[in-house]
Amino acid sequence: MQRLFYGLLSNNYLGSVFPEKDFPELSVLTIPAMKHLPAFLAMVLAASIFGNFSRARSPDVAPNEDFEVLLSPSESSISCFHKPDAFFVILRNQSKSPQKLFEAWNQWGYQNIRFNFITENGTNSVTAKGRDFTRNFPSTYEIPAGETMVFPIRFDEQWEGFPDIPLGPSKVRIQVVYTCKPTPESAEIKAWCGEVVSKEYEVQLWGRGPLAE
Repeated sequence: MQRLFYGLLSNNYLGSVFPEKDFPELSVLTIPAMKHLPAFLAMVLAASIFGNFSRARSPDVAPNEDFEVLLSPSESSISCFHKPDAFFVILRNQSKSPQKLFEAWNQWGYQNIRFNFITENGTNSVTAKGRDFTRNFPSTYEIPAGETMVFPIRFDEQWEGFPDIPLGPSKVRIQVVYTCKPTPESAEIKAWCGEVVSKEYEVQLWGRGPLAE
């Protein structure tokens, strides 16, 4: 089977990916090995195209020639804080060459995804909380040309920087930012470095009470 896309499937990824007990087929890196690939792919693409996320007027964002980053819901809204549901960040390699990226469990790939929450009071940068690395080396994965990486994410206690979010539904605009800063390791490994910024998405955010302890 042709490799359609990859998924980053470590249960340690920002504390926010699907648990293996719910999705045992997500315990490997190469998604085409999954038995239920068509259903999973259809869910992601349908949510991206037909979900209740409308793109706001696009700000002046310079396109990145190598990657495109997209936001896709799993349902009609994004929940946060108490027992949040997963949603998806989609990173597509639109270059003509395979691209190496750092895996998210190490310090070179951790915190590479962030979210700009844009409200009437300004912009908040929502990032994964800092952590100590007891096991750490610059491992990478590769996205072939024209293929996609899907990141399942939950806005739980592993994230910080949120604006004031009321209980229940509210509207907010969100941008997804994927960044990898150049380091000696990235130069040696020839990993991709740069920044990709999505368009703004108008999102229904659902506050579910305080962050879990």
